[in-house]
Amino acid sequence: MMIMKNLKKTIETDVLVIGSGMAGLRAAIEVRRSGLDVLLVDKSLLGRASSSIYAGGLGLEILPEHLPYHGATKKKYADYFNGTVEEVFKKMLQEGVSIGWGYPYIDNQRILMTVACDYKLRQEELRDFGVEDPYSQHFIGRPVSMGVPIILPMIDHLKKMGGKTMEKTVITDLIRQGDRVIGAIGFEMGRKTWVVILAKATIMATGGSAQVYKRTYSPTRITGDGYAMAYRAGAELWEMEMVGFCNWTIAEPKCPQWWIPFSYGRVSGKLRNALGEPFFEKYAKENGWLGPKATLSDSDVMDKRYGKPLTEMDHYFWRACSMEIREGRGEHGAVLLDLTEVPEERWYYENDGITAMNEMRNFDWKSKPLHIAPAAEKQAGGIYTDEYFKTSLEGLYAAGEAGPGLSLPFCIVSGACSGRYAAWYAREAPPVQLKGEENKWIEQKRKEAGELLLSKADRMGDPRDIKREIKEIMWDYVGTLRTEDELQKGLQELHRIEHERIPKLFAKDMRNLREAYEVINMVSVSKMIAESARYRTESRGMHQRLDYPKEDNANWLKNVIIKASPGEMSLFTRPVDLTWEKPE
Repeated sequence: MMIMKNLKKTIETDVLVIGSGMAGLRAAIEVRRSGLDVLLVDKSLLGRASSSIYAGGLGLEILPEHLPYHGATKKKYADYFNGTVEEVFKKMLQEGVSIGWGYPYIDNQRILMTVACDYKLRQEELRDFGVEDPYSQHFIGRPVSMGVPIILPMIDHLKKMGGKTMEKTVITDLIRQGDRVIGAIGFEMGRKTWVVILAKATIMATGGSAQVYKRTYSPTRITGDGYAMAYRAGAELWEMEMVGFCNWTIAEPKCPQWWIPFSYGRVSGKLRNALGEPFFEKYAKENGWLGPKATLSDSDVMDKRYGKPLTEMDHYFWRACSMEIREGRGEHGAVLLDLTEVPEERWYYENDGITAMNEMRNFDWKSKPLHIAPAAEKQAGGIYTDEYFKTSLEGLYAAGEAGPGLSLPFCIVSGACSGRYAAWYAREAPPVQLKGEENKWIEQKRKEAGELLLSKADRMGDPRDIKREIKEIMWDYVGTLRTEDELQKGLQELHRIEHERIPKLFAKDMRNLREAYEVINMVSVSKMIAESARYRTESRGMHQRLDYPKEDNANWLKNVIIKASPGEMSLFTRPVDLTWEKPE
């Protein structure tokens, strides 16, 4: 058995940022701009384990000549962040699902207004960070080779500014002193050293939790760590039931999961069930999903075929596909997407990076239909904050998908704002001094980590095996379409894992120890998602319940809040912020 070195390193900084995706990097840069010390920590290589680096671009605007390749003949599709502040705000609020916010009218309107006001400015600032042409990010598709041209220059810029970084350092818990967060604890994987980081302010930017699901193409390390750590520290979380799924995800047997790019699959493809029958039109007609000018002609691209821009309908597609699979008309847990008649030039329109990644997987999608199924993509809920991105705990801030929103526009705005406000707080905050109670708690946590490394190997406690079981449970019982009975069953299974398997966790080495902590966090976050999904007895945006199929504004213009209580998970509601806009 590996033993962690009997060393404890204490580091002091003004602001600690946990997570090195776009939100974390932007927050750290803002802290340095304010003249304070910042330490950016990631459990993997800097930037490489984030969802941001896999993103397809910031998506401000698509040029008119590119619209047909994205399933849109109307410029409206590309205009979410064009127009006046008021217009952008209303689009985000009313059409939340189509641009990734996930839930119409129950978001924090003050936060949406902040994004509407700040986004274009934050876009321009990318030039200052070494991003060669931030205007290229106005396009979804060809000009963007995923998030690499944004993330890597931001890392370099932070280092040039004097920002300190630590990678392959796993943060396990936040340090709380009274109602204030004063830093975090964890371990350096390479040095096998326990680390105590003291900070006047802490920013959580750890991303989402899509890896709790069996079907996902999110990076492996996106396991909900920030949610679980904030929860254990006593912070409030909200809207954890709002999990986003991408319908256009490869589900070929024994093949990796990956999304199908906009430029062809989502434009000219034809959906069929295992019987070869078209099925989406049936659901669209029954539920009123079609636009007034829908042609329903297979020869048309999808926006003409169904009468709406494709992204406005994505959650409708995964609902319809999930129903076909659920009712036994799927194949290998998937439906079929026929791409065989897509014009040749469209195969290579998508940016080289994504096209190459798909072609390397040897999918024969030009000669036969491709199996696809929904996959978990994003978490629209998260750590609850106000419009200053301050959480319910003093000294703790949250940004990006770890906070109250998602999408790259939200990441750069929330990163900049949280960095600014955390720096202001840190400048006036009293020095951090550990007391006897905190020192005792830190030693107990260090002992627990050591015990995981010394534990006897037992299949019941294998972190990778437990991960697989959690993923199966979440996909089977807390997936795209939910019911009370299935949610109850899922919670029973999660409680069983918590009480029977987690106590037997072991770690063979430091990489395995990282996985052990991820498992602990995944169980906690999975319970939050399932409990919140049970609590919200309606369907809204990303949250779809078969037993409550309608949106219910009369009873559910509320936010579902989660907070740790002694021995249990406490759920309650809070009225929705309707400062500027109300549903009709």
